[in-house]
Amino acid sequence: MPRFVLDERVKHALIALAIALAAGFLTLMRPVDVFGWLVQAKLFDREASGEFVYVRMPFATGDAAKNNREVLSTIEALHASGAERIFVNVPLQTSESQETDARLRAFLAANADDIYLTSSSEQDYKDSDRIPPTDPYFTQASKVYSSDYDADFLRFVWGFSRSEEPTKENLVPLSFALANIGPDRDDVFIDYTIGASTIPTISSASRETDLSRLGPAGKSFILGTDSFGANIRAPGADTVSPTAIHILAAESLMRGTGYSLPWYVITMTLGIALALGVRFLRTTRRRRFAYLAWCSLGLALFFATAFFGMRAFFADGLLLAVSYAIMRCVAGYRRRHLTIDPLTRLPNFTALKSDLSDGKAGGSSCLVIAKVARLDALFVGLGSAERRTYLREICNRLSLGDQARTVYYDGGKYFAFLCDSGDIPDLQGHLEGLRAVASQPVRLTGRCLDVSVTIGADGLADHPIEQRLSSATAAADQAREAYKPVFIVGHDKDDWDHSLTAKLTQALAEDQIGIKLQPQVDLGSGAFVGAEVLARWRDSDGVDVPPSSFILQCERMGHLDSLTRRIFQKSFAAVDAIGREGLIPEVAINVSAVQLVDDRIVQIAQEALHDHRIDPALVKIELTETARIEDFRVARGVVDRLKEFGFKLSLDDFGVGSANYEAWFELPFDEVKIDRRFVAAIHHSPRARAIAAGIIHSAREEGIVVLGEGIEDRATYDLLASMGCTQGQGYYISRPLCLAEYIAILRREREMTLSRRDNG
Repeated sequence: MPRFVLDERVKHALIALAIALAAGFLTLMRPVDVFGWLVQAKLFDREASGEFVYVRMPFATGDAAKNNREVLSTIEALHASGAERIFVNVPLQTSESQETDARLRAFLAANADDIYLTSSSEQDYKDSDRIPPTDPYFTQASKVYSSDYDADFLRFVWGFSRSEEPTKENLVPLSFALANIGPDRDDVFIDYTIGASTIPTISSASRETDLSRLGPAGKSFILGTDSFGANIRAPGADTVSPTAIHILAAESLMRGTGYSLPWYVITMTLGIALALGVRFLRTTRRRRFAYLAWCSLGLALFFATAFFGMRAFFADGLLLAVSYAIMRCVAGYRRRHLTIDPLTRLPNFTALKSDLSDGKAGGSSCLVIAKVARLDALFVGLGSAERRTYLREICNRLSLGDQARTVYYDGGKYFAFLCDSGDIPDLQGHLEGLRAVASQPVRLTGRCLDVSVTIGADGLADHPIEQRLSSATAAADQAREAYKPVFIVGHDKDDWDHSLTAKLTQALAEDQIGIKLQPQVDLGSGAFVGAEVLARWRDSDGVDVPPSSFILQCERMGHLDSLTRRIFQKSFAAVDAIGREGLIPEVAINVSAVQLVDDRIVQIAQEALHDHRIDPALVKIELTETARIEDFRVARGVVDRLKEFGFKLSLDDFGVGSANYEAWFELPFDEVKIDRRFVAAIHHSPRARAIAAGIIHSAREEGIVVLGEGIEDRATYDLLASMGCTQGQGYYISRPLCLAEYIAILRREREMTLSRRDNG
C-alpha cells in the first residue's frame, strides 16, 4: 500500500487553511467581507414585493403633542382606508395635551390587533442612535416590537437576530413582526439585492393621494421618520431610514432568503478542495487546471450566495488563496535561486534531498550518481554558454528512455537521477548502456570534447537520504572508467553489509572505535621514530572488523568525517600522553584524498589541536587513495592550510594507482611510503627492487623521507637499509600496539640507550 505523503504543495495548502481559519476566528478579515457583501448587492437587481409600505412621517420636533396628533391622524386614515396592519416605528412620548394623548392611547388600545408599536429597548446600545423608548403610557394595551439595529463601522446594517424567549427588555425585532415569521428563524441577513429605492413609500402629508395610488388592501404600513439613524447606509443608496432597513429584512424573510452560512464553511470548502487538488493532480498541467477550477469554484460560490441572498464569508478564503500563493512564490523563488544550478538551470542536490524527503522516490527507486571526470581541464577556455551546452547535453543523454526523469546537477562534477529498479530486469546492463551513450564526445563550435563518465548507484531505498547520497557518490568515485565504470551498492551481496551498517552506526554513536599504534623505526640506527595510527573496531559480537571494511562503509554512509574526527582526537590524546612521559611522540594519521575537496579536514585537525595543545610538527598526515584526487588546485589549497599549522604530509601506498606520481609532483610531501606489495617482492622480483630503488632515489634527490611498509623479515629490513631507505615499519619491527604497550617499548628503548651511555 503506498505511503500517504504530504508533499510541499499539500503542506502549503494546509498551512494556508490554518492561517485563514485563525484569521476567521479572530474576525481580522471582516472589513474585506463587508466590501464583498457590497459587491454582491450590486450583482442582481430585485424589487421589493410591495407588501410593505413605508409611511414617511415629518421630522420629530420638541412639540410632543404635535407629533402625537400627526401619528393619530395618519393611523386613523390608514385604518379607515382598510390597511391590513399598521406599525408605528416612531417613539411616542406623553405631551402637555392630555386630550391628544388619551385619544391616541384609546385608538391604539381599540385596534391592538391591527396596530403595533415599536420601542428601543437598548438605550445604551451604540448603534441605535439613542432612539428614545416609547412611553409605557401608550404600550400598556399594544404589542410592542424592537426598533433597535446594529450598524458596522461603515454604518451598514447587515441583519437582525431575536432571542429564543422575547421579554420586555428583549423584544422581537420589527422585521420579524413584519414578515410574521414563526420561531423557525432566529436571524436574518438582509438581502440587499432588493433595492431600498423600490420600497413603496408615501408621505403623511399627501397620504390621501398616495393611498389612492397604491391601494391599501392587503398591505402593511410602517410609520417611520428620518429623525433617528440619519447616517444609516444601504448598498446602492446613500442614507436610508432605519425603518427601510427593517422592511428590507422583512422582504428577505418573506422570500425565504437571508440565511447566513457559518464563517468557516467557505474557508473549509476552499481549503479542502485546494489540498485535495494539489495532492492528487501531480503534473504541472493538471495542477494549473486545478487552480483554475478552484478559482472558478470560489467565484461560483460568490455569485451563488449573492443570487440566493445568503451571507457568506469569503475574505478568509481570499486570505487562504493569498497565503498559498505567497508560499508557492517563496518556494518557487527558493527553488529557482537555492535549488536550481545557475549555470545549467537544472535542480541541484538540495532539490534532490528535498524530493527524496517528500517521498517522490518509490519503494524500489535506485539513486544514480554520474560522475564526469576532468571537467576543470575541459572547461579551460570555454565560456558559460559552451559549458552550459556541454553539461545539458550530458543531462539529455542521462534522460534517454525516460523523458519524465528529473536529472539533478550539483554544480561540480556529479549528476544524479532516480530510476525504478523494479522495472529494469538488468540494472547493471541498463546503467552500463546509459553510461556508454553519455560518454560519447560532445561537439561544441566545431570541436569535440571528450566525456569521461563513471556511475555509482545506491539501490537501498529504505536507508536515510544523506546515507544514500553519500553511498552513491562513493560508488561513483570507486568506479573506474577502464575497469568497472558502473558500481552499484546493494546490487551485489558484498557491496553492502546490512548488519554492519547498524552496528557501525551504533559504534560511532557510542565511540567504540579505537586506535592502535604500529611503530616505525630508523632503518640505519634501529631507533623508534614514531608510529602509524591504525583504526580498530571490535563489534558487539566480539568480532574484529577489518579497517578496509568499516572505513569504506563509513564513507558510503556519509560518516567518514565523523570517523576521522574521532581518530584525530584519540591520536592527539596519544601524542599528549606519550609526550608527558618524555618520549618521542610522533604519529602518522591516515586521511583519504576524497577529504581534500574542501576545508573540512582542516577544521577537524584544528579542533583536535585546540583540544589537546600539542606540537603539530609531531603529527604526519598520511594521504591515501591519491588516485581519487581530481582537482589538485583545491587539494593543494587544503594541504597548504594544514602545513601552515605545522603538520607534515606523507604520501601513503606509493606506487599503486596512476595518480601517485602526479600527486607527488603537485603536493608538498615530507615523506613517501613505498607500498607493501613492492617491499614484499624486492627479494625475488628485480622489477619490484628496481621500482623501490627508483622511489628511494627520487625521494633522496628531493630531500624527503622514504619509508618502506610491510617489512616482514630481517632480510627485507637489511635490503631496504642497504638501498638507502630511511625508515620502515612492519610486523618484523612490531605489530600494532595499544598506547600503553607502545609507551612501554619506548621506555625500554630509552633505558637501554641510557645504559649503553653509562657503560661507556
